[in-house]
Amino acid sequence: MNSTCSAHKPLSEPHNYGRIVYESRDGLIIKPRSIVWEELFIGKIGFVEDVTNTIAKKNPEFSGFTLPNLTFSRYDQVNYSIEKLVVSPTDYCSKIEIEKIGNTFALLIFFGITDLHQENIFFGRDSKGKLIFTPIDVEIVLECPKTLGQSGLVPDAAYPFYVSAISHLKKLVNNVGIETVAAPLVYGYLKTLSLLAESESELNSLMLTFIDIQSTPIRVAIRKSKSYSNFLNGIYKQKEFQIPPIPSEQAQLERRDIPYFFRFPNDETLYYYDNFLNPIKVPAKDVSGMILLKKRIVSENEITPNPHLNQIFRTGPLQIIRGLCYITRHFESKYKSTNILSKYGMAYLWDEYFKIKLKCSLQN
Repeated sequence: MNSTCSAHKPLSEPHNYGRIVYESRDGLIIKPRSIVWEELFIGKIGFVEDVTNTIAKKNPEFSGFTLPNLTFSRYDQVNYSIEKLVVSPTDYCSKIEIEKIGNTFALLIFFGITDLHQENIFFGRDSKGKLIFTPIDVEIVLECPKTLGQSGLVPDAAYPFYVSAISHLKKLVNNVGIETVAAPLVYGYLKTLSLLAESESELNSLMLTFIDIQSTPIRVAIRKSKSYSNFLNGIYKQKEFQIPPIPSEQAQLERRDIPYFFRFPNDETLYYYDNFLNPIKVPAKDVSGMILLKKRIVSENEITPNPHLNQIFRTGPLQIIRGLCYITRHFESKYKSTNILSKYGMAYLWDEYFKIKLKCSLQN
Protein backbone atom coordinates (compact mmCIF):
# COMPACT_ATOMS: atom_id res chain seq x y z
CA MET A 1 0.00 0.00 0.00
CA ASN A 2 1.18 3.52 -0.77
CA SER A 3 1.92 4.94 2.68
CA THR A 4 1.50 8.51 1.47
CA CYS A 5 -2.09 8.09 0.32
CA SER A 6 -3.41 9.80 3.46
CA ALA A 7 -1.87 13.04 2.14
CA HIS A 8 -4.03 12.83 -0.96
CA LYS A 9 -7.78 13.10 -1.53
CA PRO A 10 -9.49 9.83 -0.50
CA LEU A 11 -12.21 8.62 -2.87
CA SER A 12 -13.34 5.39 -1.23
CA GLU A 13 -13.84 3.65 2.06
CA PRO A 14 -11.02 1.32 3.18
CA HIS A 15 -10.73 -2.25 1.93
CA ASN A 16 -8.07 -4.91 2.41
CA TYR A 17 -6.13 -3.57 5.39
CA GLY A 18 -6.94 0.09 4.94
CA ARG A 19 -6.24 0.40 1.23
CA ILE A 20 -8.24 3.16 -0.44
CA VAL A 21 -8.82 4.72 -3.83
CA TYR A 22 -7.48 8.27 -3.89
CA GLU A 23 -6.63 11.16 -6.18
CA SER A 24 -2.92 11.89 -6.44
CA ARG A 25 -1.42 15.36 -6.43
CA ASP A 26 -0.93 15.12 -10.19
CA GLY A 27 -4.64 14.47 -10.72
CA LEU A 28 -4.60 10.71 -11.33
CA ILE A 29 -7.05 8.27 -9.74
CA ILE A 30 -5.02 5.65 -7.85
CA LYS A 31 -6.54 2.22 -7.21
CA PRO A 32 -4.84 -0.45 -5.05
CA ARG A 33 -6.43 -3.37 -6.90
CA SER A 34 -6.83 -4.96 -10.31
CA ILE A 35 -8.22 -2.57 -12.91
CA VAL A 36 -8.58 -5.13 -15.73
CA TRP A 37 -12.36 -4.84 -16.02
CA GLU A 38 -12.37 -1.05 -15.94
CA GLU A 39 -9.70 -0.90 -18.62
CA LEU A 40 -11.77 -3.31 -20.69
CA PHE A 41 -14.91 -1.16 -20.67
CA ILE A 42 -13.77 2.45 -20.11
CA GLY A 43 -10.13 2.36 -21.24
CA LYS A 44 -8.25 2.58 -24.52
CA ILE A 45 -7.52 -1.14 -24.70
CA GLY A 46 -9.90 -1.57 -27.65
CA PHE A 47 -12.48 -4.05 -26.35
CA VAL A 48 -15.50 -1.74 -26.62
CA GLU A 49 -14.31 -0.59 -30.05
CA ASP A 50 -14.20 -4.24 -31.16
CA VAL A 51 -17.69 -4.81 -29.72
CA THR A 52 -18.92 -1.75 -31.63
CA ASN A 53 -17.40 -3.03 -34.88
CA THR A 54 -18.97 -6.46 -34.34
CA ILE A 55 -22.41 -4.91 -33.89
CA ALA A 56 -21.93 -2.53 -36.83
CA LYS A 57 -21.42 -5.52 -39.14
CA LYS A 58 -25.02 -6.52 -38.39
CA ASN A 59 -26.38 -2.98 -38.24
CA PRO A 60 -24.28 -0.34 -40.07
CA GLU A 61 -26.45 2.40 -38.54
CA PHE A 62 -25.47 1.46 -34.98
CA SER A 63 -24.95 4.71 -33.07
CA GLY A 64 -22.33 3.60 -30.51
CA PHE A 65 -21.95 3.90 -26.74
CA THR A 66 -21.44 6.66 -24.18
CA LEU A 67 -18.30 5.23 -22.54
CA PRO A 68 -15.00 7.14 -22.23
CA ASN A 69 -11.53 6.09 -23.43
CA LEU A 70 -9.35 6.65 -20.37
CA THR A 71 -5.62 6.02 -19.98
CA PHE A 72 -4.64 3.29 -17.51
CA SER A 73 -1.13 2.52 -16.26
CA ARG A 74 0.88 0.99 -13.43
CA TYR A 75 1.48 3.65 -10.74
CA ASP A 76 3.85 1.80 -8.41
CA GLN A 77 4.47 -1.76 -7.22
CA VAL A 78 0.95 -2.14 -5.81
CA ASN A 79 -1.23 0.60 -7.28
CA TYR A 80 -2.65 1.39 -10.71
CA SER A 81 -3.47 4.83 -12.06
CA ILE A 82 -6.42 5.93 -14.15
CA GLU A 83 -6.82 9.20 -15.99
CA LYS A 84 -9.33 11.33 -14.07
CA LEU A 85 -12.66 11.55 -15.84
CA VAL A 86 -14.03 15.10 -15.87
CA VAL A 87 -17.50 15.78 -17.23
CA SER A 88 -19.56 18.95 -17.30
CA PRO A 89 -23.30 18.87 -16.54
CA THR A 90 -25.55 18.87 -19.56
CA ASP A 91 -29.21 19.81 -19.77
CA TYR A 92 -29.66 18.91 -23.45
CA CYS A 93 -29.16 15.73 -25.46
CA SER A 94 -30.27 14.84 -28.96
CA LYS A 95 -32.45 11.78 -29.48
CA ILE A 96 -29.49 9.97 -31.04
CA GLU A 97 -27.44 10.66 -27.91
CA ILE A 98 -30.23 9.37 -25.69
CA GLU A 99 -30.39 6.27 -27.88
CA LYS A 100 -26.68 5.80 -27.13
CA ILE A 101 -27.44 5.82 -23.40
CA GLY A 102 -29.93 3.01 -24.07
CA ASN A 103 -27.20 1.21 -26.04
CA THR A 104 -24.93 1.50 -23.01
CA PHE A 105 -27.61 0.14 -20.66
CA ALA A 106 -27.79 -2.92 -22.93
CA LEU A 107 -24.00 -3.38 -23.06
CA LEU A 108 -23.64 -3.24 -19.28
CA ILE A 109 -26.45 -5.70 -18.53
CA PHE A 110 -25.35 -8.04 -21.35
CA PHE A 111 -21.92 -8.48 -19.76
CA GLY A 112 -23.45 -8.92 -16.31
CA ILE A 113 -22.06 -5.70 -14.82
CA THR A 114 -23.81 -4.76 -11.58
CA ASP A 115 -23.37 -2.31 -8.69
CA LEU A 116 -24.30 0.46 -11.13
CA HIS A 117 -25.85 2.74 -8.54
CA GLN A 118 -26.04 6.52 -8.81
CA GLU A 119 -22.69 7.19 -7.12
CA ASN A 120 -20.92 4.86 -9.56
CA ILE A 121 -22.17 6.69 -12.66
CA PHE A 122 -20.81 9.82 -14.34
CA PHE A 123 -23.18 11.68 -16.66
CA GLY A 124 -22.29 14.79 -18.65
CA ARG A 125 -20.00 15.94 -21.46
CA ASP A 126 -16.26 15.54 -21.65
CA SER A 127 -13.85 18.26 -22.77
CA LYS A 128 -14.55 17.42 -26.44
CA GLY A 129 -18.31 17.63 -26.00
CA LYS A 130 -18.92 13.88 -26.16
CA LEU A 131 -21.88 12.70 -24.11
CA ILE A 132 -20.72 10.42 -21.30
CA PHE A 133 -22.90 8.03 -19.30
CA THR A 134 -20.55 5.55 -17.70
CA PRO A 135 -19.66 3.59 -14.59
CA ILE A 136 -16.43 4.71 -12.95
CA ASP A 137 -15.91 1.45 -11.04
CA VAL A 138 -16.24 -1.81 -12.97
CA GLU A 139 -15.53 -4.62 -10.55
CA ILE A 140 -18.60 -6.88 -10.55
CA VAL A 141 -19.00 -8.50 -13.97
CA LEU A 142 -20.27 -11.72 -15.57
CA GLU A 143 -23.19 -12.03 -13.18
CA CYS A 144 -26.58 -13.46 -14.14
CA PRO A 145 -29.11 -10.83 -13.09
CA LYS A 146 -32.73 -11.74 -13.72
CA THR A 147 -33.82 -8.13 -14.20
CA LEU A 148 -32.33 -4.83 -15.31
CA GLY A 149 -33.09 -3.51 -11.83
CA GLN A 150 -30.62 -5.92 -10.23
CA SER A 151 -27.83 -4.02 -11.99
CA GLY A 152 -28.71 -0.75 -10.25
CA LEU A 153 -29.39 1.02 -13.55
CA VAL A 154 -33.11 1.38 -12.79
CA PRO A 155 -35.12 1.24 -9.56
CA ASP A 156 -36.14 -2.01 -7.93
CA ALA A 157 -36.66 -3.28 -4.38
CA ALA A 158 -32.95 -2.91 -3.56
CA TYR A 159 -32.36 0.35 -5.46
CA PRO A 160 -34.79 3.25 -4.83
CA PHE A 161 -35.06 5.76 -7.67
CA TYR A 162 -32.65 8.26 -6.10
CA VAL A 163 -30.01 5.52 -5.74
CA SER A 164 -30.39 4.11 -9.27
CA ALA A 165 -28.31 5.26 -12.24
CA ILE A 166 -31.32 6.50 -14.18
CA SER A 167 -31.85 9.22 -11.57
CA HIS A 168 -29.00 11.09 -13.32
CA LEU A 169 -31.45 11.81 -16.15
CA LYS A 170 -33.93 13.73 -13.96
CA LYS A 171 -32.65 17.20 -14.88
CA LEU A 172 -32.45 16.25 -18.56
CA VAL A 173 -36.02 14.93 -18.55
CA ASN A 174 -37.29 18.06 -16.85
CA ASN A 175 -35.51 20.22 -19.42
CA VAL A 176 -36.21 18.49 -22.75
CA GLY A 177 -39.36 16.59 -21.79
CA ILE A 178 -39.87 12.93 -21.07
CA GLU A 179 -41.38 12.40 -24.53
CA THR A 180 -37.93 13.23 -25.97
CA VAL A 181 -36.14 10.80 -23.65
CA ALA A 182 -38.32 7.72 -23.08
CA ALA A 183 -38.68 6.12 -26.52
CA PRO A 184 -35.07 6.74 -27.71
CA LEU A 185 -33.74 5.27 -24.46
CA VAL A 186 -35.92 2.16 -24.73
CA TYR A 187 -35.27 1.77 -28.46
CA GLY A 188 -31.50 1.88 -27.94
CA TYR A 189 -31.78 -0.71 -25.19
CA LEU A 190 -33.93 -3.11 -27.24
CA LYS A 191 -31.95 -2.75 -30.46
CA THR A 192 -28.52 -3.14 -28.87
CA LEU A 193 -29.43 -5.99 -26.54
CA SER A 194 -30.86 -7.92 -29.50
CA LEU A 195 -27.69 -7.28 -31.54
CA LEU A 196 -25.46 -8.32 -28.63
CA ALA A 197 -27.48 -11.50 -28.13
CA GLU A 198 -27.15 -12.36 -31.83
CA SER A 199 -23.36 -12.01 -31.53
CA GLU A 200 -22.99 -13.63 -28.10
CA SER A 201 -20.61 -16.41 -29.12
CA GLU A 202 -18.36 -14.05 -31.09
CA LEU A 203 -18.32 -11.47 -28.28
CA ASN A 204 -17.53 -14.06 -25.63
CA SER A 205 -14.59 -15.29 -27.71
CA LEU A 206 -13.48 -11.68 -28.09
CA MET A 207 -13.51 -11.13 -24.32
CA LEU A 208 -11.39 -14.25 -23.81
CA THR A 209 -8.60 -12.62 -25.83
CA PHE A 210 -8.43 -9.75 -23.31
CA ILE A 211 -8.49 -11.50 -19.92
CA ASP A 212 -6.63 -14.20 -18.01
CA ILE A 213 -9.38 -16.49 -16.76
CA GLN A 214 -7.27 -17.87 -13.91
CA SER A 215 -5.88 -14.67 -12.40
CA THR A 216 -8.29 -11.80 -13.11
CA PRO A 217 -10.34 -11.17 -9.95
CA ILE A 218 -14.05 -10.36 -10.10
CA ARG A 219 -15.48 -8.66 -7.05
CA VAL A 220 -18.43 -10.40 -5.38
CA ALA A 221 -20.83 -8.41 -3.18
CA ILE A 222 -22.41 -10.56 -0.50
CA ARG A 223 -24.00 -7.50 1.12
CA LYS A 224 -24.36 -3.83 0.22
CA SER A 225 -21.41 -1.60 1.08
CA LYS A 226 -23.94 0.73 2.74
CA SER A 227 -24.82 -2.05 5.19
CA TYR A 228 -21.16 -2.32 6.18
CA SER A 229 -20.84 1.46 6.50
CA ASN A 230 -23.88 1.55 8.76
CA PHE A 231 -22.44 -1.27 10.85
CA LEU A 232 -19.08 0.48 11.28
CA ASN A 233 -20.84 3.73 12.18
CA GLY A 234 -22.84 2.02 14.91
CA ILE A 235 -26.07 1.87 12.92
CA TYR A 236 -27.07 -1.78 13.13
CA LYS A 237 -30.06 -2.68 10.96
CA GLN A 238 -31.41 -6.14 11.66
CA LYS A 239 -32.78 -6.57 8.13
CA GLU A 240 -29.29 -5.97 6.68
CA PHE A 241 -27.78 -8.70 8.84
CA GLN A 242 -30.53 -11.31 9.03
CA ILE A 243 -27.65 -13.68 8.34
CA PRO A 244 -24.92 -12.66 10.83
CA PRO A 245 -21.48 -11.70 9.49
CA ILE A 246 -19.49 -14.76 8.45
CA PRO A 247 -16.01 -15.14 10.02
CA SER A 248 -14.15 -13.56 7.08
CA GLU A 249 -16.58 -10.60 7.12
CA GLN A 250 -16.27 -10.20 10.86
CA ALA A 251 -12.47 -10.16 10.71
CA GLN A 252 -12.52 -7.37 8.12
CA LEU A 253 -15.13 -5.36 10.03
CA GLU A 254 -13.12 -5.63 13.24
CA ARG A 255 -10.19 -3.86 11.57
CA ARG A 256 -12.72 -1.29 10.23
CA ASP A 257 -12.44 -2.35 6.61
CA ILE A 258 -15.42 -2.60 4.28
CA PRO A 259 -15.36 -6.38 3.61
CA TYR A 260 -14.10 -7.26 0.13
CA PHE A 261 -14.64 -10.62 -1.58
CA PHE A 262 -13.86 -11.84 -5.06
CA ARG A 263 -13.76 -14.85 -7.35
CA PHE A 264 -11.90 -15.80 -10.49
CA PRO A 265 -13.68 -16.08 -13.87
CA ASN A 266 -13.31 -19.85 -14.11
CA ASP A 267 -14.89 -20.64 -10.73
CA GLU A 268 -17.54 -19.50 -8.22
CA THR A 269 -15.26 -20.11 -5.23
CA LEU A 270 -15.17 -17.05 -2.98
CA TYR A 271 -11.92 -15.48 -1.74
CA TYR A 272 -10.70 -12.52 0.31
CA TYR A 273 -7.21 -11.00 0.63
CA ASP A 274 -4.56 -11.19 3.30
CA ASN A 275 -2.35 -8.17 4.04
CA PHE A 276 -0.04 -9.09 1.15
CA LEU A 277 -2.98 -9.41 -1.28
CA ASN A 278 -2.72 -13.18 -1.40
CA PRO A 279 -6.12 -14.87 -1.89
CA ILE A 280 -7.64 -16.80 1.02
CA LYS A 281 -10.50 -19.18 0.24
CA VAL A 282 -13.83 -18.66 2.02
CA PRO A 283 -15.31 -22.01 3.17
CA ALA A 284 -18.37 -22.81 1.05
CA LYS A 285 -20.42 -23.53 4.18
CA ASP A 286 -19.99 -19.92 5.33
CA VAL A 287 -22.02 -18.55 2.42
CA SER A 288 -24.36 -21.49 1.86
CA GLY A 289 -27.32 -19.60 3.34
CA MET A 290 -26.79 -16.40 1.35
CA ILE A 291 -28.76 -15.62 -1.78
CA LEU A 292 -26.21 -14.47 -4.34
CA LEU A 293 -26.66 -13.83 -8.04
CA LYS A 294 -25.61 -16.77 -10.17
CA LYS A 295 -22.22 -16.27 -11.82
CA ARG A 296 -21.21 -16.81 -15.43
CA ILE A 297 -18.26 -19.20 -15.58
CA VAL A 298 -15.42 -18.81 -18.06
CA SER A 299 -13.54 -21.74 -19.57
CA GLU A 300 -10.73 -21.67 -22.11
CA ASN A 301 -13.22 -21.70 -24.97
CA GLU A 302 -16.49 -20.22 -23.76
CA ILE A 303 -18.41 -18.15 -21.22
CA THR A 304 -21.62 -19.61 -19.86
CA PRO A 305 -24.59 -17.47 -20.97
CA ASN A 306 -26.99 -15.63 -18.73
CA PRO A 307 -30.13 -17.83 -18.85
CA HIS A 308 -32.28 -14.78 -18.06
CA LEU A 309 -31.26 -12.71 -21.09
CA ASN A 310 -34.61 -13.07 -22.88
CA GLN A 311 -36.44 -12.09 -19.70
CA ILE A 312 -34.21 -9.02 -19.33
CA PHE A 313 -34.96 -8.10 -22.95
CA ARG A 314 -38.71 -8.12 -22.33
CA THR A 315 -38.91 -6.68 -18.81
CA GLY A 316 -36.03 -4.20 -19.05
CA PRO A 317 -37.96 -1.63 -21.15
CA LEU A 318 -40.81 -1.60 -18.64
CA GLN A 319 -38.35 -1.06 -15.79
CA ILE A 320 -36.81 1.84 -17.73
CA ILE A 321 -40.26 3.38 -18.23
CA ARG A 322 -41.15 2.90 -14.56
CA GLY A 323 -37.86 4.56 -13.62
CA LEU A 324 -38.60 7.58 -15.81
CA CYS A 325 -42.12 7.77 -14.39
CA TYR A 326 -40.65 8.67 -11.01
CA ILE A 327 -39.92 12.00 -12.73
CA THR A 328 -43.20 12.48 -14.63
CA ARG A 329 -46.03 10.05 -15.27
CA HIS A 330 -48.28 11.23 -18.08
CA PHE A 331 -46.70 11.26 -21.53
CA GLU A 332 -46.56 9.79 -25.00
CA SER A 333 -43.21 9.13 -26.67
CA LYS A 334 -42.35 7.81 -30.14
CA TYR A 335 -38.99 7.09 -31.74
CA LYS A 336 -38.34 4.94 -34.79
CA SER A 337 -40.27 1.70 -34.13
CA THR A 338 -40.77 2.25 -30.39
CA ASN A 339 -44.02 3.68 -28.99
CA ILE A 340 -44.73 4.41 -25.32
CA LEU A 341 -47.88 5.70 -23.67
CA SER A 342 -48.22 6.43 -19.96
CA LYS A 343 -51.58 7.43 -18.48
CA TYR A 344 -53.96 6.60 -15.64
CA GLY A 345 -51.33 4.73 -13.65
CA MET A 346 -50.42 2.36 -16.50
CA ALA A 347 -47.60 2.30 -19.05
CA TYR A 348 -47.90 0.71 -22.49
CA LEU A 349 -45.08 -0.21 -24.85
CA TRP A 350 -45.39 -1.53 -28.36
CA ASP A 351 -42.78 -2.02 -31.02
CA GLU A 352 -43.59 -3.71 -34.32
CA TYR A 353 -39.95 -4.26 -35.26
CA PHE A 354 -39.11 -6.12 -32.05
CA LYS A 355 -42.57 -7.73 -31.99
CA ILE A 356 -43.38 -6.74 -28.44
CA LYS A 357 -46.53 -5.37 -26.88
CA LEU A 358 -46.26 -4.87 -23.13
CA LYS A 359 -47.90 -3.02 -20.28
CA CYS A 360 -47.29 -2.51 -16.58
CA SER A 361 -48.77 -0.75 -13.59
CA LEU A 362 -46.95 2.32 -12.31
CA GLN A 363 -48.10 1.75 -8.74
CA ASN A 364 -45.14 1.32 -6.36
